[in-house]
Amino acid sequence: MGANVLLVSSTQKGYLAGTATAALIVHNINPRSGARISIRAFQATCSESVSTLYFQPAWGYTTVATTAASGATSITLSGAPDDGAHAFASGDQFCLQLNDGTFHFASATNWNATTNVLVCSSLALTGSATAGNRCWSLGIYTDAHVARYRLTVSTANTKELDGGIIKAPTKFSPMMVTHDNVGSQVSAVQYITVDYLAD
Repeated sequence: MGANVLLVSSTQKGYLAGTATAALIVHNINPRSGARISIRAFQATCSESVSTLYFQPAWGYTTVATTAASGATSITLSGAPDDGAHAFASGDQFCLQLNDGTFHFASATNWNATTNVLVCSSLALTGSATAGNRCWSLGIYTDAHVARYRLTVSTANTKELDGGIIKAPTKFSPMMVTHDNVGSQVSAVQYITVDYLAD
């Protein structure tokens, strides 16, 4: 079925290169209420070494238990932000819904499964998050369940599919697209086209 039947909205992520060789190139894709992320098209390049593009969906969520203020580096959650099958752990990526309608993507410095306290010392919250806001787990890009596309060396790798190449497993959940930027030369993601589908 073509995306036009279910399309709620569309957006595009523009050109992004690595800041140095082997530095990950990451595009964060915000969730949208009532819609599911679908990667419609992308173009990416790599240097003399084979690189991989990873499509990292959210694997479950929980809610904020105690309101966290802007600038906070720790958040108390209602439970683990995962689906049980993909356990959340220190070092995993997460996405937090902020009160101003934006989303905070970061890596967990520490996760205490007993107290449900998530610490992110490297990236303080850019806005407040009220109790009840969602927090999703995205794991890490090398997790076995993450979809991946091997890029051809020294070529502009372009793929497009009406209806989506890869989709988020659920509505209103985020995704990350990560390029591992392997090799001695900086690689790039030229663009990613994102559809939000009401399926």
